[in-house]
Amino acid sequence: MDHIPTPEHPFRVVRVPWLGGGPRFINHREYDLEPSQESLARIRRNSEKLLEEDCESKDSAGVAALLQEWLFFDLLKSIFQICGITFIKSDFVRYTSKLVKRPKKKAFVTTRTLGKRLQQWYDKEKHQPVSIKLDHEKRIRYNFTIVSEVIQLFNRKLRSAGSTDQATYLRNCLPGEVELSIVVLLASIQYFHTIIYDPRRRLKVPQCPWLSLLMVEEGWCAGQITKLWRRHDNVLTMYYIKLLGPPTVKKDHSRCSMKRCAANDVLDDTYVTAHRPLDISFMHAHIPKMITKRMSCKCGGHLGPDMEKLNAIIRDGNIPVISVSCARNLPNGKWDDSLDLQVVAYEPNTPYVAISHVWSDGLGNPKENTLFICQLKALRTQLQHMITVNPEYFDEMFPEGLRMRAARHLERIYFWIDTLCVPVKSRETRKMAIRDMRAVYEKATAVLVKDAELIAQGDRYAPVEELMSRVCVSPWCGRLWTLQEASLNDRVFVQLLHNDVVPLDDLNEPTRSLVLLSDELLEAESLEIPESHSAFRYTEDKIDVATKFMACPSAILSMNVLPPSLMLNPVSIQTKAELLLQILTEVRSRETSKASDEAICLATLLNEGSEAVLRENDADRRWTAFLSIIGDVISPTILFANFPKMTLTGYRWAPRTFLKSVDGSELSRAVNADGFDRGMHNLGEESDSDSDEPAGRTRDTTPSVQISDLGLMASFSGFTFRPLSNPLSPEFRFSEDSGETTYCCISEYAHEHFGACFDGSPLLPEDSWNAVKPGPNSQISIVLEGRFSDSCAPVRGALLTNCCNKFNIWYGTYVCLVLIIRVMRGHTLPDYDWMKENRFRSPNKSQWELVLDTKYGAQQQWCVG
Repeated sequence: MDHIPTPEHPFRVVRVPWLGGGPRFINHREYDLEPSQESLARIRRNSEKLLEEDCESKDSAGVAALLQEWLFFDLLKSIFQICGITFIKSDFVRYTSKLVKRPKKKAFVTTRTLGKRLQQWYDKEKHQPVSIKLDHEKRIRYNFTIVSEVIQLFNRKLRSAGSTDQATYLRNCLPGEVELSIVVLLASIQYFHTIIYDPRRRLKVPQCPWLSLLMVEEGWCAGQITKLWRRHDNVLTMYYIKLLGPPTVKKDHSRCSMKRCAANDVLDDTYVTAHRPLDISFMHAHIPKMITKRMSCKCGGHLGPDMEKLNAIIRDGNIPVISVSCARNLPNGKWDDSLDLQVVAYEPNTPYVAISHVWSDGLGNPKENTLFICQLKALRTQLQHMITVNPEYFDEMFPEGLRMRAARHLERIYFWIDTLCVPVKSRETRKMAIRDMRAVYEKATAVLVKDAELIAQGDRYAPVEELMSRVCVSPWCGRLWTLQEASLNDRVFVQLLHNDVVPLDDLNEPTRSLVLLSDELLEAESLEIPESHSAFRYTEDKIDVATKFMACPSAILSMNVLPPSLMLNPVSIQTKAELLLQILTEVRSRETSKASDEAICLATLLNEGSEAVLRENDADRRWTAFLSIIGDVISPTILFANFPKMTLTGYRWAPRTFLKSVDGSELSRAVNADGFDRGMHNLGEESDSDSDEPAGRTRDTTPSVQISDLGLMASFSGFTFRPLSNPLSPEFRFSEDSGETTYCCISEYAHEHFGACFDGSPLLPEDSWNAVKPGPNSQISIVLEGRFSDSCAPVRGALLTNCCNKFNIWYGTYVCLVLIIRVMRGHTLPDYDWMKENRFRSPNKSQWELVLDTKYGAQQQWCVG
């Protein structure tokens, strides 16, 4: 894993031992990776046998040596041989230094030369005829898929191990370090495979659970690791983040789970506003109580603005700005350190800095609009230092810069921070202040990001990819409120160690990345930049440099570190639908302490309807108000998106939140941003393989979607059924045309089977089927997202209950998402065991066979509540 960049001071680099060459090595010729469809099934069977949990009769060390030789070295050899590149195995093995006194030298796997080999792969293929490239791509994909499937098979067996001995045996068969090296190799191959061949389907790299376990052992929160995997889904990025080391700021993780880190959530009842530490080096170390008593802060207590004046400024529609005097020497020689804190109304000629911070660091106050004096003085010192020491950034913002530097101080500092400027006790003015927060950050001269983790570890002179990664994993980058604070202003500065600041834009600039990458980059041959990355062509004379950036292995990481929220500015999108889709893409891996804040933040980013949202006090009503705001760009197919759903009557179809990380295809179902409508189709239509349109989607104008307290009204095709005689089973079926066509249905409550048929990783409901299942005499229906194809591919549908027809409109209550597979007589059945009748029958007398009543076409209107 030496071919990817590392932080300046990496934390516990993983060394991969070379296991081959010993007397217990197993002959691996039968596990040849030469592409052959006949050998595919054989390889899978042999892999199953190889990993059988027989702890007594098998040599785990020999199996480990075999797997490393097969999955790592043979994969490399096969790919390079396909492309005509010489492969020398000894280039990927190194030994411990002779200077180290050890009884026996140890051998390790190294990838220091992998970058040159991948560069040769690119050079060899770029001028090849299309037919040869297609053949090479097919063979490489085959080999890649085999290795990926074996890794996934291993982890499935490890998760289902019946005992500790079996789990230990399996782990010994594939040590964690070896597994990580194989997955990193797959990710590197996938990157270059995409650049070289531009395939329709990208190769899928499996995750590495061992890396997650290692990070937990080193001090990371399991919930934070889960969020990072959801955000990046890239083992190269995750390994680099692991090398940064665990967070050093100590927080309470007692409320965290495997799925979510709650350490940065704010609980008003227990929140404590923090003093500024006397010495920044003491922030993260345990200090004896005897010393901490003598270190206790004697700053003089809390200080805040005049509340009457603050409320008056907000009522007048102005932005309140905090003004403090700077420390200075008085004429009598004494040092004046007083703050003289005032609140003033913003004027266009008043430059102020908006503070973006994470409340869990202690700079908040849920009870009153005050901060400790020590914190205010530290904030004043930081702002004064930032402005005077960085004239290249702030001279244009503060015209008096020359005189300031001559005097080495400012007379007054102006800033905005929510703790002081958003009233706590007056609900009316608080809502008005929150409504105006967009204007606060848009009109600010600059935005300063304060995050305790970045202040403790961020070094301005570290490699750019390290700074990018530290910003990415910081709590500030994971909170919902901070997204708008970074997106609404293009002069955002991040505070680092020693009061240094760095513009956030500098971390996103590819040309600066080029300067700080490895020497290998500068020696790379000039290549033709792929068309898909033409956005990096800033000028003609930089084409060669940008091309090297794209092709160099060192660049693999820096293209994947920053999340979309820092790479793109959502306010630059023009249409409302495109802007909403961009916003939803960016918020899906962020979190907030209060569920009611999500609607406020999204409406603020969308710059529409924030007043309507703030008029509501209940979280559910705020969310329904936001849904009404975006009703004109909501797609009817939101009904079939895999989101956690609301439980409010009339809105059971609606997503409960967009903060849960979901696949991009799910978001595209929610927003009609591209003019497609999956719902406009006829049940009888078959998919046309020659059509340019994807199956299940036809180009048409956006149909009208009406959202009300009764539900979502739109047109869908679907089925209605005779009333149930027994409670419905989570898996059921029905037939039409006298049994000529059978429809097999799997609800999302049948977790195992639904996950097997779902395209991706589904977000499964947490409650049980018994809580939602339709009972006897229920009138149920199914509405469909798309049309059926001949391939027995599942089509999404929505199960409705309590259905009735009024004025030719079907009304029903949303129950859950279902997958429907159409099987016609004479067609080959899909390879699903549960589709057999004996697997469908339910032992608890649940009804699994439905009687079809009516089949409706795409023009039928439904109101789904």
